[in-house]
Amino acid sequence: MIGALVALGACGVDYPSTYNEDPVSWYGQVGQIVRTKCAGCHRPGGIAPFSLYDVDDARAAMGEMVNAIDTGLMPPFSADVAPDCIPRHAWQDDPRLNGAERSAIHEWVHQGGPVGTMVVLPEPAATTLADATVSVKPTTPFTASGDRDEFVCFLLDPKLTTSSWLTGVQVTPSIPEMVHHANVQLVGPGDAAAAIAALGGIGVPSPDCGTPPGTSIQSWLPGNPALLLRDGVGIQVPAGTLISIQVHYHPNGGSGTDATSVDLRLSDVAPLWTYELGVYGNASGAPHLLPDPDDPSGGPVFVIPANKPDHVETMSLLNPANLSRELRILSVTPHMHMLGTHERATVTHPGGDTECLVDSKWNFDWQRTYTYDAAFEDLPLFEPASNVMVSCHWDNTFTNPNLVRLLHDANVVAPYNVQLGLNTTDEMCLADFGIVSPTQH
Repeated sequence: MIGALVALGACGVDYPSTYNEDPVSWYGQVGQIVRTKCAGCHRPGGIAPFSLYDVDDARAAMGEMVNAIDTGLMPPFSADVAPDCIPRHAWQDDPRLNGAERSAIHEWVHQGGPVGTMVVLPEPAATTLADATVSVKPTTPFTASGDRDEFVCFLLDPKLTTSSWLTGVQVTPSIPEMVHHANVQLVGPGDAAAAIAALGGIGVPSPDCGTPPGTSIQSWLPGNPALLLRDGVGIQVPAGTLISIQVHYHPNGGSGTDATSVDLRLSDVAPLWTYELGVYGNASGAPHLLPDPDDPSGGPVFVIPANKPDHVETMSLLNPANLSRELRILSVTPHMHMLGTHERATVTHPGGDTECLVDSKWNFDWQRTYTYDAAFEDLPLFEPASNVMVSCHWDNTFTNPNLVRLLHDANVVAPYNVQLGLNTTDEMCLADFGIVSPTQH
């Protein structure tokens, strides 16, 4: 989201008239760029602080647009290309602007925002799930209020009587302005009774629930499109499976009543590839947590020291040597909490070659999954005895603006040693891999 940005000239950008299509205009070029790359959030009723949906909106925000583009703040996409860590494949649905698109917007601003000949512009990508087959929501809503974040879980029953394959999922809060994010899990029939007991029943709110039960399938953020698995990929969902969701409310001093719903797209057709989530990281000690200079003499511990501007924890995790299935890495989802600044994941194959899987800046407010744009047979391979390395950076000083949020939530006034834990006042270092393997028939 674009916050309070400085005026256009403050960036020191000297942009020449280099765009090849003359004259540049809103309806000729810029409107199509903005509608497809920006207006998913920057539209009336969207989560961004102002709209860029039509030409008048965009002309009123020309300075903010150029500053956000030139500083890399917008469109939000944190995957980097570091000289020593370059993934083999590009990312699907990468919203970043290419050189021609940036040049077009610069030229449009330079010319004063010409309108051009009116044409029909594309609509921003829908956030709803097309062809949903099941929709579930709580029977008892939750009222979020106050000035502190609240984490509430719900257990939902889609009443599945036969086994099927999940190909898409989407979350729809009643009060999206107060929902920071929501995590969706599948609870297998064998774990249903324990989940019901832990969360107090079906469809009722369970405040302060910690990590919800089940296998994670989606982490939703406001404005995000539906999770759509690629053609030929699905998640097997046995009959009797339940859905658990953890909703992170950020009331910010207000109050609202919410009954977040979950839409599912299910199919009876078995896909060629089965999707599963592989979670790597969060090692609390040796041998998987490697030593760092801030460790005590007794050995490595997962602690981000107070007032440390760049603390690093690195974890080494081996795949089973007896791995018999072909496992391909379809996507990577980095995950840390408020103090995180950067994450990297690599895999070293048994032959000794090391492959970069992701190198990403971290922004707690813009969590996302990065999916490789490659054919299945070209995706990175998890082989038997592959060594996965996950490395995370944190800034536990007041140069990190999120430290103030952390201290508020922890109800303390000074930086403290942050440990590994489930709450946002703790920290994590995870790489969640979307893994596909040939479906077993």
